[in-house]
Formats: sequence, structure tokens, C-alpha cells
Amino acid sequence: VVRGAGPDAELPPGAVHDVNGVVVPALVRSWGADVAATVAVPDDRAATIDAIRAAQGDLLVVCGGLSMGPHDHVRPALEALGARQDLFRIALQPGKPTWLGALPSGTPVLGLPGNPASVFVTATLLVRAALDAALGRPPAEPLRGRLTAPTVGLPGRTAARRACVRVYPEGTLAVSILDGQASHLLGSLGQANALAIVPPGEEQRAGAVVDVVPLEPADGWAHAWGSVHDHPRT
Repeated sequence: VVRGAGPDAELPPGAVHDVNGVVVPALVRSWGADVAATVAVPDDRAATIDAIRAAQGDLLVVCGGLSMGPHDHVRPALEALGARQDLFRIALQPGKPTWLGALPSGTPVLGLPGNPASVFVTATLLVRAALDAALGRPPAEPLRGRLTAPTVGLPGRTAARRACVRVYPEGTLAVSILDGQASHLLGSLGQANALAIVPPGEEQRAGAVVDVVPLEPADGWAHAWGSVHDHPRT
């Protein structure tokens, strides 16, 4: 992972840009919190332990290193430090290898997947909710919109799909799920202004109502149509 290189920089073979180290702090600041530090850690058990031990703040967010491979050191490092694991793996796509727990000091820890789109989605749904709770804000209520095309859910997992939402003249939120939903693809994030929450294992026809999580200020959307209470799923 190469930090600080511009988007047009030539990277060595096998290297990638440090997307998460830029995106997550920007999101956290946009949600009203301060970022104490952003640290890139090599794929090394001892270095991971040292970085987690040295972390300061009210919430520790770790991106990547949570799967089962030989270079995934975050969970063993947390275990070595005596952290409490409350959950590991959630029924969400993208975002299955998510970890939640706390250090012995009581500092909560959110471990997010490593792929950039997975990090963006889980940060939007989970880190933001944690910050809202810590800052005494009420949880954000999802809006509701109608799909412009059919889509199929995943067996046993909720899908948070990048989408483009438009407000039709009559006030309906029209939800178009974008192409390029793989967890390593970022192009659809550049087009998306919302996440469409697709229930597990269900075929959703065009016109079906789904929950919508805005990725931008959406005051006009809410006034237009989107109350959860006013529009149950049909």
C-alpha cells in the first residue's frame, strides 16, 4: 500500500494506493468527529500489536487484516492484547468480515474489511452510527424509495448496494442500483449518492420499496417522499 501518491503516480508492481487512509478520516470528520491519528501498519503481528496498543482516542477503527489468511494479524493482535470480541462477521454484503469489541481499557474497536468499497459501506453504516451514539445524536432514520429495475437479494445476507437516487416530480424517490458492485471497485462510488438496502434472499421487482441511506445531505429527499413510517414495503 502506497501512501501519499497522487492518482496519476506510477506505482511499483503489486502496489495499490492507500484509499482507506484517505477516505475513512474524511468521512469521520464529515460526521463531526476529530481524527487523532491515521497509521499504516505492515503485515506483521508484532507491528499490529504495537500500533493497537499505542492508539489514542474514544473509538479505534481498524481497516483490513481481519480475514483468515497468513497476513491477517488484526484479530490475533487484539486477542494478544486481551480485547473483548463481541462479534465477528455480519450478514452484510459488502462487509462480512467486520469485528466489534473493546480493548481492556474500555475503548471500543470497530474492525472493518480491507477492500475500499467494503470499508466505505461499513463505515457509513456502522462507524457513523457509533459516532452518532457517542455524540448524543439520534440514529439516522433511513429513507425509502422505489427501485427503477428489478434486483435479487443474497441468500442469508442483506446487500448494501451503491445507488443513484433521483426525486421524481411527484415526490417519489427513484432508486437505480449501479453496475460495479464488487467490493474492490470504486467507480460506482463516484456515481452513487445513496446505499440501497436490499433484504436477503428476496427478488425485488421494479417499483418495490427499499430502504435508502443517503451519502449526501438529503433534506430535500425527506421532504419529498422518503419517510420509513409513511411508506411500508410493498
